[in-house]
Amino acid sequence: MPRHSSKFSDIVLEVARANELRAELILKAFAVLESQYAEIAHMLLQTFSNRQRAANWMSMHQRRFDGRSAYEVLAEGGEDWVWDEISRLGGHEGAETIRLLEGVAH
Repeated sequence: MPRHSSKFSDIVLEVARANELRAELILKAFAVLESQYAEIAHMLLQTFSNRQRAANWMSMHQRRFDGRSAYEVLAEGGEDWVWDEISRLGGHEGAETIRLLEGVAH
């Protein structure tokens, strides 16, 4: 195997491990959300019908949150803002978000 292919393979393995760690952290963060903001977590589970998709939504950087994630907004005291965005998920824009998250989960 050429030397550059070996280095590339190493990078591919590192990226795969980073993705695994990220997925684990996203689910851990959602568990914290469930304990600290149970109502928000429950509504997200109802909306997305899937813990992974709900957790992904919470961690996505979103234009509506000025490029921040819902977790960041909550940390800054913006619970009402997060609730407003969750309420929007029922419409057309919400359906598109759910489709995007289905792609992220795979």
